Amino acid sequence: SMDVERSSSTSPSAFRIATGSKDKSVAVTSVTGTTKVSVTWRGTYHTKTVKSVSFSHKNRTIIGAASDDGTVSISDFRTPEGQSKPSIELADAHDKPH
Repeated sequence: SMDVERSSSTSPSAFRIATGSKDKSVAVTSVTGTTKVSVTWRGTYHTKTVKSVSFSHKNRTIIGAASDDGTVSISDFRTPEGQSKPSIELADAHDKPH
């Protein structure tokens, strides 16, 4: 899953990309121009595939993610990676796939 947002009002070629993966992680990658790409944050708190991610429309440092582990997490990606527990976790928000 993926969501994209412009990360700067001054640079039309600056973007942030939020992704979820089979490796159970959520990541935010910064893209500037055509050559500068860097992973700026990674959350590794889900226990199964992350199926959906989205930036908050009200606070662009907040990212929501839903996983096959049945949880929905809400995280602030300004939090250092080593402390990347979700700000809010809704356990058993959905039925887990069989």
